[in-house]
Parts: sequence; structure tokens; C-alpha cells
Amino acid sequence: MLFLFCFQAIEYYRKLLSSLNKMKFPAEYVPGHSCIRLVFETYYHLGVALQKLDLHRDAVEAFTNAIEAANVPKSVCHVGCVSGSYYQTPAFARRAYAYVKCGKIKKAICDATRAVDLDPMNPDVYCIRALAWSSAKEKMRALTDLNFSFKLNSSHICTMILRGAILNSLGKLPPPKKNKDHEKASDISWESRNFFDVEDFYSPKIPSFYDKYLWSLNVFHTVTEIDLFDGARFLSNSISKNKEQNLGRPFKCGSLTTYSDNISLLRRKMYSRQSMASVTGINGKNRSSLSSASGSEKLKKTVAKRSSSFTGWNA
Repeated sequence: MLFLFCFQAIEYYRKLLSSLNKMKFPAEYVPGHSCIRLVFETYYHLGVALQKLDLHRDAVEAFTNAIEAANVPKSVCHVGCVSGSYYQTPAFARRAYAYVKCGKIKKAICDATRAVDLDPMNPDVYCIRALAWSSAKEKMRALTDLNFSFKLNSSHICTMILRGAILNSLGKLPPPKKNKDHEKASDISWESRNFFDVEDFYSPKIPSFYDKYLWSLNVFHTVTEIDLFDGARFLSNSISKNKEQNLGRPFKCGSLTTYSDNISLLRRKMYSRQSMASVTGINGKNRSSLSSASGSEKLKKTVAKRSSSFTGWNA
């Protein structure tokens, strides 16, 4: 039944994207923010449906289109953007998963690192990169990411499940010794016991594990109806002639896009509803959920150090 629903969803998503094809609009038409957001959400959910059918190559293409649809070029943005779009983080995380299933581990590590760079205070993105490292048989690097994720949130169930599973596979926990990570995860969520063998993206349980324990990296449907004139612009004839030559390019998000600077995971749960609130970036002052200001500074330095240590995989 799930497969039937996925096939139907894919058909509907593709029909919707076809109706939003820029070739069907006047050359001088520049879509507004709600239209861009709809395109992004549709490509993203198309990719998720393809993943559930194990069509990972097609999923990579869908997530790539989603990333490009929500792209915020600095030369266009009018709100003083200094970092990448948080809106893209879930798409990079999902594409990392798809790349692993396609056998493109280096690209998966690169996308996972981009997700970390975009949202470095979110434990979920470190779990994504840990899953990618573990899929590449780099379990010690996976543990490094999970240890940092644990520092951000010591009750993060996903972190405890993955770290416990990897420690078991490495033989770090002899039979008489208890797995403290799995014990704590079980205390928080009894259902977590069903996933104690998940340690990489190759696990057959990953689809349900991802939805259940990496919920901050899921995009929700927020656009139920759309006014194509809301926020749209119309270029002059001279500009539109040049625009006609670039109709194949993805939508670009302009001046109506802002960012979020709230590190709480709740801002990620309602990812699309927030869309984009204001941002100050990693150096912003809103870090009150950490234990102290000095601890926050240490975390920021560690974030920068952790991100830079993986640049060799971005080639």
C-alpha cells in the first residue's frame, strides 16, 4: 500500500511541477516567495517519495532541484545575508542519504558537511554526517561527530542510538558491559529499542528511523494555495529578452527571504512554516540554551574546527 501511495504522490508532484514550469509564464515574470517555496517543497517531497521506492538516483536529481529552487544568491538578496540558506539544510541532508545509496560517498560527506555548516547548533545534522561516515566505514570519525552532537544535547535519542550501535560494532562494549547509550535511549523512548542495530544509511530501517528521530530535518507542506501575483515582479522588455535565454535556470529567492537565528530544535520542526526569520549567523548572540556564555564560545570554536577538519572530502 505504501508503494502505491508513493507512486501516486510522485505523479501528482510531477504534474504540479509541470504546471509551475517557467516556460508557461511570460518571459518578464519573476515569481514571488510563495511560488518559490512551493517549488522547493514539491521537489523536496518528490525526492522523499522517490527515496521510499529506492529510486535514489532520481531522488538526487529532485533534491538538487530543491536546493537550486531555494538558492539565495548574495548578489540579489536585499537583507544583508552573510551565510547560506537554512531552508536548504533538509535537502542537503536528504541528498547525502541518496548519494550514499548511489555509491557516491564523497559527495554524501560533502552534502552532510554543508548541512553542518548551515545549522551547526543542530544535533541532527551531526547524526547525518555520522551516518555518512559510518557508511564509508569511517566509524571513528562518525563517533567524533556523535560525541559533538551529544555535547549539544545529552538527551538526543538519535545520537545515543547511533553511538551505541557503532560502539557495539567496533567491539568497544564486551558482553558483560552495559551499553549506556542504548539504556538511556530506551528510558526516554521504549520504541528506540527497535533501532539499536542502525549505524549507517545501508540499514533497511533507515526510512522509518529518519522520519522518527531526525524530524527537525523534515520539510512540511505549508503552501496549500497560491496567488502567482503575490510578491511577483515583472521585468522590463530589455531585461526579459535576456531572461528568455535562461529559462532553464532554477528559481532564485530574492529580497523576501530572511533567516532564523533560533537554535531551538522547535524552529526546525516547523521548518517551512517559519520559512525564514532573521539571522545573524554563527556569531549571533542568541545562544541562551547553552550552559553559559563561555561554553557557547567554546562550542562555536569547536564547530568551526570540526567543519574545517573534513574539507578534504569536498573534492
